[in-house]
Amino acid sequence: MVQLIVDPEKFHGKRIAVVGFLNIEFEGNALYLHKEDFRSRIGDNAIGVNVMPNWLSSTQCKNQTYVRLVGIFNAKNTGHMGGRPAGSIEEIELCRQWSSD
Repeated sequence: MVQLIVDPEKFHGKRIAVVGFLNIEFEGNALYLHKEDFRSRIGDNAIGVNVMPNWLSSTQCKNQTYVRLVGIFNAKNTGHMGGRPAGSIEEIELCRQWSSD
């Protein structure tokens, strides 16, 4: 995730797998590096998550938890009003709850 934030162009158009803290809300879909980044609304420590409405109900993921996402990274899609400067994950093919077990 840190590599995406630091050098997004390197991953543009590539299939990626990342772990982070998921937040899905109106005009605020993002995967944060840490839960504390979400709570403090540190957008520079997040990447956008481009999903359809009601997407959560069709996945194994729960909002505001740590998840593993697999999808295509788009460095040019910086989210609502450019709030995700590193880019966004699109065409998500996998979302699973993350556990360190």
